[in-house]
Amino acid sequence: MSSTWSRFFNRKSKCRFESLPEEIIVDEIISLLHVRDILRLRRVNKTMCMLTKKPAVWKRLLPHIPNIQQPLAPLPPTKMYNLKNLTSHDMETIVTRAFTYDKRWKDGVIRPWSISGGLTHYNILEMVLLPGGHFLVSSVLTAIGDYGIAIWSMDHPATQRLAPLIFRNTEVKAYGIKARYMKVLGEKGISIAFLRKWHKVKEDSRFVPETFELGGKGDQEDPYMPLKYECTTLRVSLETIELLTDRNVKPKTSEFMRRIVAARASLGTDGDLFNVVSRIRTATQLGGVSLDVINGDPHVCVLKRPNTIVFERLRDCVRSVLECRPTETASPHSTWNFRVLPDQNEVLVIRNVEKVAPEMETDWIIIQLFRIPTEGQTINVSPTSGTFVIRKAYLNVQVSEIQRTLPFEDDDSVTPSLMENKPPQPLSIFCRTPYGFAHHSIWPEETQLPPSSSHTPHQSLHSTGENTPIRKRRHFIYDVQKVKHTFFCCNGCKSLSPDLEESSKDHSGKEIQMRFLPGASRAVILEIPTNYKSTRPPILRCYGFQYVGEDMTSHLDNANAEADEAEVEQALIAGHGSSDQIAARIIHPTLDIPVRELEDTSIGNIRLHEDVTKEVVKGVSAVCFDEDTGRLAFATPRDKKLHVCDFSFVRFRDEDDNAITKMMDDAIKIHDQSSAE
Repeated sequence: MSSTWSRFFNRKSKCRFESLPEEIIVDEIISLLHVRDILRLRRVNKTMCMLTKKPAVWKRLLPHIPNIQQPLAPLPPTKMYNLKNLTSHDMETIVTRAFTYDKRWKDGVIRPWSISGGLTHYNILEMVLLPGGHFLVSSVLTAIGDYGIAIWSMDHPATQRLAPLIFRNTEVKAYGIKARYMKVLGEKGISIAFLRKWHKVKEDSRFVPETFELGGKGDQEDPYMPLKYECTTLRVSLETIELLTDRNVKPKTSEFMRRIVAARASLGTDGDLFNVVSRIRTATQLGGVSLDVINGDPHVCVLKRPNTIVFERLRDCVRSVLECRPTETASPHSTWNFRVLPDQNEVLVIRNVEKVAPEMETDWIIIQLFRIPTEGQTINVSPTSGTFVIRKAYLNVQVSEIQRTLPFEDDDSVTPSLMENKPPQPLSIFCRTPYGFAHHSIWPEETQLPPSSSHTPHQSLHSTGENTPIRKRRHFIYDVQKVKHTFFCCNGCKSLSPDLEESSKDHSGKEIQMRFLPGASRAVILEIPTNYKSTRPPILRCYGFQYVGEDMTSHLDNANAEADEAEVEQALIAGHGSSDQIAARIIHPTLDIPVRELEDTSIGNIRLHEDVTKEVVKGVSAVCFDEDTGRLAFATPRDKKLHVCDFSFVRFRDEDDNAITKMMDDAIKIHDQSSAE
């Protein structure tokens, strides 16, 4: 074999591999290689390095990304990320990020591929990554003592580094932040919802109590301290974000500042790039916040203690209220968390029932479904279906997100065409106990769509035999009576039990305190000192949690499977059969992902870089995790740095990529000019 290859790569040979036409190498040879072999071929010489960066090499792999267990990381929903405008480096990043993240998270010891970040010059108090990990939204405290909201580009296209984009003053600390891409009044942008609180009496000199963690007993405040609360929703347009993330303009340059001034002038909002689209004010304590699309309209939803959920439509601020009635027991009920389920026009509510009734040995957790009120309506109702009861006391409950992307019809990126046939993610509920935690999961089930249904279901494309595809309506529901649960003790044991009573008794007796960064299939669990109440807790250990109802990569064991790329693309568009059925019968040989037998749930130790470990054990002011890309970020107040641990491999853009991108831009300009003429 070596002598055969030497004839191709020997410089003195007349039959050199590089002498073949570029089309033959790219379309006929590289197209048969595995991803790992493409990356190895890149190391042979400069010619091969350049050829393996061609758009055609990676573009043909995009339709096969949905076959991987972990869903495709969402892209910003703009035309900059559609198939026409995606650069070769962007496409390569999508492919390599998908399969390296999938492989790395299945290792017994989970190690980051890379560490990035840098100085922030702010004290970051809380932060959240937008789906896809391109942007970060944070609550900050400046050096002069001003509180505000800041938006960051995680990998600015001009520098490939962390860069601040926009800042807005919030007067007091913003907490409970949620952020996602939404379309409000016909304009796509980033919507940011957060909570604030003040003293009712300005002369009150007492400290406003800190909120350490939402979703449990710990965030219930003293009712005798008079405070006023506000849930604020801001929006910044994606046009403004694109203007500030131009790959030809570096941050902090004169051209960058000129663009900010031009954006402010075009908006005419007194220099504010943010628009305030909603304010919900009350004297009652507010809890968790959610941003959701209900019946095609964007809403902000907020928990009003103890058992009320307020919905406000962002386009016209029409408000509706859901008051959750207690169950038959006379014990006090308190809602800890909730999640809106738009496909079934219901809200999943998780409530704590205090031990008062004689039949109760301890507090209970109940999971219920309530219908979403119509616009402008206030309802006081009982659950729409049965109640799932967990006869066990928990300290905190966190729930994964259901809606992480725009509706497909509003998304101009390549994401809808790649993810049309994927069903929604499972709903994961993480409950903390003094001796471990419990994981409860509800998988979506596809059902017949009611003929009179008015809400917008999960949608996918299918072909009618004509050139224009139409929407195929698919309806998924979450049934609280089909909850699967697993209890994890702090000594590493795992138990399955219908009611978790016996599971919780077999623990090591050691109390620990955990914080969850929840995800549908993957999550990060942080261990902090027991009974440690602080906004800057030290992180003692990190764990990576994985939940798989079925190993979706099991069909990849046949690396030599033959498949026609056109057949794959047609199958993904046509939507014949479920996504796992399509994946099982059609798979491209170049997606070579090692298969590893997995249990339904598994936990692995996350081994951070030594420099990061030294900082996080001294205290962390904020932490966030993006399940889609495998990015874990820590904000350390001691050095005012943001440490970003990336569990997927991403190659830095180089001069070859810039040259290819310039050629693509020139070709697009010529095409647009000819089309205009």
